[in-house]
Amino acid sequence: GGNMTANQLYRTTLAIMSENESNASSYTEFVIPNINVLLSELFDTENSLRAAEGQPILTEIPQVALLTDVLPYNEQLCRTVMPYGLAVYLSLGDDEYSKAGFYDSRYQTSKLKYSRANYVAIEDHYSDIDYEEE
Repeated sequence: GGNMTANQLYRTTLAIMSENESNASSYTEFVIPNINVLLSELFDTENSLRAAEGQPILTEIPQVALLTDVLPYNEQLCRTVMPYGLAVYLSLGDDEYSKAGFYDSRYQTSKLKYSRANYVAIEDHYSDIDYEEE
């Protein structure tokens, strides 16, 4: 579906940080490596979403190489969780520790919301299965 690219995630993150794209050139080289860290951190969350939706789970952590690459994760994770995670890393790179702390709390809260939602969804999914049916 409408999956975000690495560049769209980067632009969303800059908007959250109120950074002008022209001022942001210092971040550019760090964007891809930091997105790959986020893909690792959110791997279990992504798989719990996939399990809840009955989709095949990922067996290895995907990585992006270019800003034009599509992020292979749930669109809600890409739109509502990853921008705050990326903002944490970019703020830390600027030694903006108080901002980084704010973004990190938003990131952790959003991440937890999706992890929680799924365990409930997974339980519902199993309780709905009718074992009698062949």
